[in-house]
Amino acid sequence: MRGIVAALGRLLALQPSAMPVSKRYAVIHVDPCVEAHDTDMRVQLTADECEARGVLYVPVWSESLLYSLRASGTTDDEEAEYRARLAPEASEAAAWCETALPAGCEVIGVCCGSDAGLGCAERLQHALVPARSNGLLNARRDKFEQHEALRACGLDAARQAVASEWEVAVRVRARARARVRVGIGASSPTHAPRRRRRAS
Repeated sequence: MRGIVAALGRLLALQPSAMPVSKRYAVIHVDPCVEAHDTDMRVQLTADECEARGVLYVPVWSESLLYSLRASGTTDDEEAEYRARLAPEASEAAAWCETALPAGCEVIGVCCGSDAGLGCAERLQHALVPARSNGLLNARRDKFEQHEALRACGLDAARQAVASEWEVAVRVRARARARVRVGIGASSPTHAPRRRRRAS
């Protein structure tokens, strides 16, 4: 838990004494998911740390996570609740901030609570906090692209192929001279979302 709080402190990177009194700051939390037990306090700790520093905590949900939830029995009412806090597209992020955040509020960081939302969080960080962006790189999350990037640099990489039909995958397997791992190219959240116990 201490590590989580310390990491968030580094994300905020602001000393209260150095913050203008009239200036407001915000941290956007994409997919504030928690484990399905009462001891997972990551979301609560994130919100509490923001509050202690006078920073607005803004939870939103990624479209990727909502897509994954549809296959897990999410009701229409639950989906509507998540969609009411849907994260904006990166191209619409600035306009979204003007309507969703207090006037003059500056976003100082974007964090993420699910595998599915990492791309969304990366794009929002790049659009809203470019000084703290690591750029946009899908290979950080896509295993196939990771190995292709390694191969392009002349480094060892797994031999791999993409197949959209099972028959093609079987032919690839037949040509292989070693063990083959077959994966499905789909993203899924690490944890199902759960409503925060305290109102945002």
